[in-house]
Amino acid sequence: MKLADTFIDPQAGALLAQDALAEWLDRYRLELDSESEQVIYESILDTLKRAELRELK
Repeated sequence: MKLADTFIDPQAGALLAQDALAEWLDRYRLELDSESEQVIYESILDTLKRAELRELK
């Protein structure tokens, strides 16, 4: 099943992934420039929209 075929919001997932990445970078006292951050966010969002999903059993 595609994420786009569900009621799951890919934008929310991309924001959560972006937050997790920021926490990881904070641990090492690093940060991304805004352009890199935007490119990563858009890439995650596009990937989630195209992702094939399967339910965990």
